[in-house]
Amino acid sequence: MANGNYELKSYANDYHIILKAIIERLPVAYAKWSLVNDIDAGDYTLILSSALTSVENHIAEESEYVFAETKTKINDYLNKFEVAPNDSIDEFKLVFFIAMTLAESLKSKGLLRESKIVLTAMVWILDYRLSTENATRTTLTRQVIKMIERNRLVIETGEVGLYLTYKCLYNQAINK
Repeated sequence: MANGNYELKSYANDYHIILKAIIERLPVAYAKWSLVNDIDAGDYTLILSSALTSVENHIAEESEYVFAETKTKINDYLNKFEVAPNDSIDEFKLVFFIAMTLAESLKSKGLLRESKIVLTAMVWILDYRLSTENATRTTLTRQVIKMIERNRLVIETGEVGLYLTYKCLYNQAINK
């Protein structure tokens, strides 16, 4: 059982690695988000450049908040489900909670498109991890990106349902 004393501080390096991975995947995420939702990408280069700048500036300004909020959300999850990490927090959990927190923070600042692109980048990263075990589900990916566009991801999957879905798919694939 989680004891509530879990410290994400020891994972600060992982936190920064995942934020960097999200930023690096924003171009692909923007393309996937536009394609799945049949949204005219417009001037792709201009919009993407603006989105990247907005996300990078937001991270620079709100990094401590996102880090602290991510830590709180992971602790809440660990305590609610009475689970404790063995030696580390799994990458699915880190990717999910960091991206969700960053997306919420972007949305609260009026950066809705950027929020959706960050969530799509999260899906892309989680899908990539599933693909390493031949467990990718293209229908799941498309439906999740559509939920993101409709602003219904948490409503339709719950606070941690998407994380649990990806983690279970991965666990099943590695235990075959």
